[in-house]
Amino acid sequence: WHLGTLSPTFSGKGAQRHPERNYMTPSMAGFDEWFSTEYAVATWDPYLRKNAHGRFDPRALYWHNGKCITDGAQQGLTGCDSRMIMDRAIPFIEQSVASGRPFLTVIWFHAPHQPVVGGPPYLAQYAQYPENQRHYYAVITALDDQVGRLTRKLESLGVARQTMIWFCSDNGPEGNPGPKGRSQGSAGPLRGRKRSLYEGGIRVPAFVTWPAAIEPGRRTSVPAVTSDLFPTVADVLGIASPAKDDRPYDGISLRPLFEQRMERRPLPIGFQYRGDMAVVDNRFKLVHHTNLKRHRSDNGKVPVATWELYDVTDDRSESANVAAEHPEEVRRLRKILEEWRRSCQRSSERNG
Repeated sequence: WHLGTLSPTFSGKGAQRHPERNYMTPSMAGFDEWFSTEYAVATWDPYLRKNAHGRFDPRALYWHNGKCITDGAQQGLTGCDSRMIMDRAIPFIEQSVASGRPFLTVIWFHAPHQPVVGGPPYLAQYAQYPENQRHYYAVITALDDQVGRLTRKLESLGVARQTMIWFCSDNGPEGNPGPKGRSQGSAGPLRGRKRSLYEGGIRVPAFVTWPAAIEPGRRTSVPAVTSDLFPTVADVLGIASPAKDDRPYDGISLRPLFEQRMERRPLPIGFQYRGDMAVVDNRFKLVHHTNLKRHRSDNGKVPVATWELYDVTDDRSESANVAAEHPEEVRRLRKILEEWRRSCQRSSERNG
C-alpha cells in the first residue's frame, strides 16, 4: 500500500512510521473494496513464519476492508502470493461487469520484491540454474501467469477491448551494486539500481494496452511516469482536473501519445530521494547531489559532481557528464528542478 499504515496503532516497520499519524487505509483513499498489506510480504506462503519479512506478525500481512486476516492459512492464503492477489481482484471485476459498472482495479504484486520465495511448480521450471536465480525467475513466472489470467478473464467477460491495462515496475532492481542473494534482477546496460536516481534506478519496463484505441506493438521513446496515470484516465473519461494553482499535478495526459499526436514530452519529470534530485527531459537529464560520496546503488565510473548532465537519448548508460558542454541546458533544467522541489514542499506543507 505504501500510502499509510493499515492500523492506527501498528506498523510492521516499527514506531518510526508513526501509525497514529500516518494511518490511512485504501478505503480512506476512496477504494470500495480492498485486500492489501502495508508493505511487501513473501512471494510464496507469506503466512509461514520462516518466510516473514522481518519479524513475524499477522498485522504485517493481509488486511481485507479494514480487518486484519490473522488466520491466513485457514482462509486459503497459501502458496503463490501473486495468485492470492488476483483471486481477490477478479471477483470484483466480474461483479462490476455483471452490474454494468465501469471499474478501476489497482493490482500491486509483491513479486519480485523480497522475500523472494519461489513455489515448487515454478522452481521446477528452472532446475538448471543456481538456487538464487531459480527463486527469482520462479516468482516472476508466477506473476506473469497471473497477468495472463487477468487478460483472459477480461476477454471472456467481453470487456477486453474497452479496458485499459497499465503495467510497470516500481523501481530498478534490488541489490547493490549488483545482484545479491535472491535479488537477481538486472538493469542491463543502465547505471544504478534501486535507490538510485540514475536510469537503472528509475527507468523501468512498462506497457499500456487498450485495444479500442492503441494499436498493438507500438513503441515510443517519449518519457512517461506513473504520475501520468491520473491525468490520462481523467482526460479519457472527460473529467476536468481542479485548477493547477490549487492542486498542482506533476503528470500529464498521455492521451495525445496514444493518438499519435505527441512526439515530445511537454513537461519534464522530477525525482527526489534523500536529498538528491533529478529531472528528465526528452533528451537531457540533470542530476543533483548534495553529497559527493558515491552511493552503493551507483555502479557507474563517472566522477560524482554536484550537478551532472546526461544525454539519455544517445547515452542511456550515463557514462559521460556533458554539463560543461551544455551550460545552457544545466541552467534551464536547474530552474525547472528547483521550482518542482518548491512545489513539492508547498504540497507537503498543505497536506500537513
